[in-house]
Amino acid sequence: MKLTEKNRKIITYVLYFLSIILVFQIYDSIDAPIEFNKVKNERYQKVIERLKDIRNAQVAFKSVNGIYSDNFDSLVNFIETLSGTKNRSRLELVVDLLNTAIARLSKAGVLGPYSSDQFIKVEKEVFQKLCPTPIMAPRWADLVQIQSKNLDHGLSVNLDPGSLILDTFFRIQDCAEAVR
Repeated sequence: MKLTEKNRKIITYVLYFLSIILVFQIYDSIDAPIEFNKVKNERYQKVIERLKDIRNAQVAFKSVNGIYSDNFDSLVNFIETLSGTKNRSRLELVVDLLNTAIARLSKAGVLGPYSSDQFIKVEKEVFQKLCPTPIMAPRWADLVQIQSKNLDHGLSVNLDPGSLILDTFFRIQDCAEAVR
Protein backbone atom coordinates (compact mmCIF):
# COMPACT_ATOMS: atom_id res chain seq x y z
CA MET A 1 0.00 0.00 0.00
CA LYS A 2 1.38 3.25 -1.05
CA LEU A 3 1.10 6.27 1.26
CA THR A 4 0.19 9.48 -0.34
CA GLU A 5 1.43 12.79 0.90
CA LYS A 6 -2.01 13.57 2.29
CA ASN A 7 -2.22 10.25 4.20
CA ARG A 8 1.30 10.74 5.51
CA LYS A 9 0.38 14.16 6.95
CA ILE A 10 -2.76 12.74 8.58
CA ILE A 11 -0.79 9.91 10.17
CA THR A 12 1.88 12.36 11.35
CA TYR A 13 -0.74 14.62 12.97
CA VAL A 14 -2.44 11.66 14.63
CA LEU A 15 0.91 10.47 16.00
CA TYR A 16 1.69 13.98 17.27
CA PHE A 17 -1.66 14.08 18.95
CA LEU A 18 -1.13 10.64 20.51
CA SER A 19 2.36 11.61 21.69
CA ILE A 20 0.96 14.74 23.37
CA ILE A 21 -1.67 12.63 25.12
CA LEU A 22 1.05 10.20 26.17
CA VAL A 23 3.19 13.04 27.56
CA PHE A 24 0.25 14.26 29.69
CA GLN A 25 -0.40 10.76 30.97
CA ILE A 26 3.25 10.34 31.91
CA TYR A 27 3.20 13.70 33.68
CA ASP A 28 0.05 12.74 35.59
CA SER A 29 1.55 9.40 36.60
CA ILE A 30 4.56 11.24 38.03
CA ASP A 31 2.55 14.05 39.62
CA ALA A 32 -0.11 11.86 41.25
CA PRO A 33 2.16 10.44 44.01
CA ILE A 34 3.56 13.91 44.68
CA GLU A 35 0.06 15.37 45.11
CA PHE A 36 -0.93 12.38 47.23
CA ASN A 37 2.01 13.02 49.57
CA LYS A 38 1.10 16.70 49.84
CA VAL A 39 -2.48 15.87 50.81
CA LYS A 40 -1.27 13.13 53.18
CA ASN A 41 1.15 15.52 54.92
CA GLU A 42 -1.56 18.17 55.28
CA ARG A 43 -3.89 15.62 56.86
CA TYR A 44 -1.13 14.34 59.14
CA GLN A 45 -0.49 17.91 60.32
CA LYS A 46 -4.19 18.36 61.10
CA VAL A 47 -4.23 15.08 63.03
CA ILE A 48 -1.08 16.06 64.92
CA GLU A 49 -2.65 19.40 65.89
CA ARG A 50 -5.78 17.63 67.11
CA LEU A 51 -3.70 15.16 69.10
CA LYS A 52 -1.79 18.07 70.67
CA ASP A 53 -5.11 19.67 71.63
CA ILE A 54 -6.23 16.39 73.20
CA ARG A 55 -2.91 16.11 75.06
CA ASN A 56 -3.26 19.68 76.34
CA ALA A 57 -6.82 18.98 77.46
CA GLN A 58 -5.64 15.82 79.25
CA VAL A 59 -2.91 17.78 81.03
CA ALA A 60 -5.44 20.39 82.15
CA PHE A 61 -7.87 17.65 83.22
CA LYS A 62 -5.14 15.98 85.27
CA SER A 63 -4.06 19.24 86.89
CA VAL A 64 -7.63 19.82 88.06
CA ASN A 65 -8.72 16.24 88.87
CA GLY A 66 -5.41 14.55 89.71
CA ILE A 67 -5.86 11.84 87.05
CA TYR A 68 -6.11 11.68 83.30
CA SER A 69 -9.55 11.32 81.74
CA ASP A 70 -10.42 7.73 80.92
CA ASN A 71 -12.85 8.60 78.14
CA PHE A 72 -13.21 11.25 75.51
CA ASP A 73 -16.71 12.32 76.60
CA SER A 74 -15.58 13.39 80.07
CA LEU A 75 -12.65 15.27 78.52
CA VAL A 76 -14.95 17.13 76.11
CA ASN A 77 -17.35 17.87 78.96
CA PHE A 78 -14.46 19.24 81.04
CA ILE A 79 -13.36 21.62 78.27
CA GLU A 80 -16.93 22.65 77.45
CA THR A 81 -17.56 23.41 81.11
CA LEU A 82 -14.99 26.19 80.85
CA SER A 83 -16.18 27.35 77.43
CA GLY A 84 -19.07 29.48 76.28
CA THR A 85 -20.76 32.61 77.49
CA LYS A 86 -23.26 30.74 79.66
CA ASN A 87 -20.38 29.62 81.85
CA ARG A 88 -18.75 33.05 82.09
CA SER A 89 -19.12 33.22 85.87
CA ARG A 90 -17.51 29.78 86.26
CA LEU A 91 -14.64 30.83 84.06
CA GLU A 92 -14.15 34.04 86.00
CA LEU A 93 -14.19 32.01 89.23
CA VAL A 94 -11.52 29.65 87.86
CA VAL A 95 -9.43 32.63 86.77
CA ASP A 96 -9.74 34.24 90.20
CA LEU A 97 -8.84 30.98 91.92
CA LEU A 98 -5.77 30.51 89.73
CA ASN A 99 -4.62 34.07 90.35
CA THR A 100 -5.20 33.68 94.08
CA ALA A 101 -3.32 30.37 94.23
CA ILE A 102 -0.30 31.78 92.41
CA ALA A 103 -0.34 34.94 94.55
CA ARG A 104 -0.48 32.83 97.74
CA LEU A 105 2.39 30.74 96.43
CA SER A 106 4.48 33.86 95.90
CA LYS A 107 3.58 35.15 99.36
CA ALA A 108 4.50 31.82 100.94
CA GLY A 109 7.88 31.98 99.22
CA VAL A 110 8.60 35.41 100.61
CA LEU A 111 7.33 34.76 104.13
CA GLY A 112 8.57 31.19 104.41
CA PRO A 113 6.72 27.89 104.60
CA TYR A 114 5.61 28.11 108.21
CA SER A 115 5.07 31.82 108.60
CA SER A 116 1.31 31.88 108.98
CA ASP A 117 -1.48 29.66 110.13
CA GLN A 118 -3.57 30.79 107.18
CA PHE A 119 -1.91 28.09 105.06
CA ILE A 120 -3.26 24.62 105.56
CA LYS A 121 -0.80 21.73 105.94
CA VAL A 122 -1.16 20.36 102.39
CA GLU A 123 -0.88 23.84 100.96
CA LYS A 124 2.33 24.41 102.95
CA GLU A 125 3.87 21.24 101.55
CA VAL A 126 2.97 22.13 97.96
CA PHE A 127 4.15 25.70 98.37
CA GLN A 128 7.42 24.56 99.94
CA LYS A 129 8.11 22.35 96.92
CA LEU A 130 7.19 25.01 94.37
CA CYS A 131 8.80 27.97 96.12
CA PRO A 132 11.47 26.68 98.49
CA THR A 133 13.29 30.01 99.00
CA PRO A 134 12.40 33.71 98.95
CA ILE A 135 14.63 34.02 95.88
CA MET A 136 12.07 32.04 93.86
CA ALA A 137 9.09 34.14 94.99
CA PRO A 138 9.61 36.95 92.42
CA ARG A 139 9.18 34.43 89.59
CA TRP A 140 5.76 33.51 90.94
CA ALA A 141 4.89 37.16 91.56
CA ASP A 142 5.81 37.98 87.96
CA LEU A 143 3.68 35.08 86.78
CA VAL A 144 0.71 36.41 88.78
CA GLN A 145 1.01 39.83 87.17
CA ILE A 146 1.53 38.52 83.63
CA GLN A 147 -1.19 35.87 83.80
CA SER A 148 -3.65 38.18 85.46
CA LYS A 149 -3.24 40.66 82.62
CA ASN A 150 -3.37 37.90 79.99
CA LEU A 151 -6.50 36.35 81.47
CA ASP A 152 -8.27 39.69 81.87
CA HIS A 153 -7.40 40.63 78.31
CA GLY A 154 -8.49 37.22 77.02
CA LEU A 155 -11.83 37.50 78.81
CA SER A 156 -12.39 41.03 77.54
CA VAL A 157 -11.83 40.08 73.88
CA ASN A 158 -13.72 36.77 74.19
CA LEU A 159 -10.82 34.42 73.53
CA ASP A 160 -11.55 30.72 73.87
CA PRO A 161 -11.85 30.07 77.63
CA GLY A 162 -10.40 26.57 77.33
CA SER A 163 -7.32 28.00 75.65
CA LEU A 164 -6.96 30.65 78.34
CA ILE A 165 -7.07 28.07 81.12
CA LEU A 166 -4.71 25.70 79.31
CA ASP A 167 -2.27 28.54 78.69
CA THR A 168 -2.35 29.39 82.39
CA PHE A 169 -1.67 25.79 83.39
CA PHE A 170 1.23 25.59 80.96
CA ARG A 171 2.72 28.83 82.31
CA ILE A 172 2.38 27.51 85.86
CA GLN A 173 4.06 24.28 84.78
CA ASP A 174 6.89 26.20 83.06
CA CYS A 175 7.44 28.33 86.15
CA ALA A 176 7.43 25.26 88.41
CA GLU A 177 9.99 23.54 86.18
CA ALA A 178 12.19 26.65 86.19
CA VAL A 179 12.14 26.71 89.99
CA ARG A 180 13.15 23.05 90.36
